[in-house]
Amino acid sequence: MSVSPTSIHEGGSATYTVFASAAVSQSINVNYAMSGTATFNTDYALSTGTAGHVTIPAGQASATVTLKAKKDTVSEGTETAIMTLQAGTGYRVSQHNSATVSILNGQ
Repeated sequence: MSVSPTSIHEGGSATYTVFASAAVSQSINVNYAMSGTATFNTDYALSTGTAGHVTIPAGQASATVTLKAKKDTVSEGTETAIMTLQAGTGYRVSQHNSATVSILNGQ
């Protein structure tokens, strides 16, 4: 998996990409967990339909989840949002199973 960019300001966006080793013959739901110092729904939101998993569609080899950092008036230092892939049915998790976004305070 990967994320780009790895550093954003409040109000910015970053995209996590989950890769399969090859195009999948049927849709696969890949589980993930979020961690880090940033708080989900307070400091950021995710574009995925169901929190905690992303679907790689049949015929594709990847899927994306967009993180949108929320602007607030709280003076904070840099916070992190870490996506880590979790084990599940129909796939194996590789060594490259996490990606981190740094959310910078202010603009």
